Amino acid sequence: MPIIPKFRERPGEFDDLLLIGFDKTHLEDQNYLDRMVHFFLYDYRFERVWKNPDNDIEKLSRYRAVLSPDFSMYLEMAPVMQFYNVFHNRWCGAYWASKGLRVIPIVNWGDKSTFDFCFDGIEKGSVVAVSTYMASEHDNRQDQNEWFMAGYNEMLRRIEPEKSSAITRRFQRCREILFMWTMNAVPGGI
Repeated sequence: MPIIPKFRERPGEFDDLLLIGFDKTHLEDQNYLDRMVHFFLYDYRFERVWKNPDNDIEKLSRYRAVLSPDFSMYLEMAPVMQFYNVFHNRWCGAYWASKGLRVIPIVNWGDKSTFDFCFDGIEKGSVVAVSTYMASEHDNRQDQNEWFMAGYNEMLRRIEPEKSSAITRRFQRCREILFMWTMNAVPGGI
């Protein structure tokens, strides 16, 4: 599994940090370069970063930092596809870091069987980000707090992150290590 090198946080770096969706980034952008690029989008909207990884390096390098791409890790996915998507995430993040981008790994998981690989490729003590979208009640899914907390606690145990960030509008019971980024939208969406 490729390894995303540990992100070196600078003092005050996350004060008032805002995010911008990969689909809203542009090479000509002059207004939102202080933001961190996220990939909390449908996979098809950013699949190109895996297929043609050099095409967006220049554009992404202009922003404050990037989160590694959040390839889907649905509970109902075949295990081989879950592994494949974790590999995509880590490969893109490691590659971007090798090109000088500041990368924070996204961590996600399926059921407990994915714990054998879903935390690989992230250095102990790294700053990481976690999305709570799949744990929240939406699209005829019930709230899955227990599932989320099982994975979150396993992530804390295995990675021992310096900080972890839940990207959400609401989530509770995460340890004091958690801090929140608000997904303040740029015009036209996040």
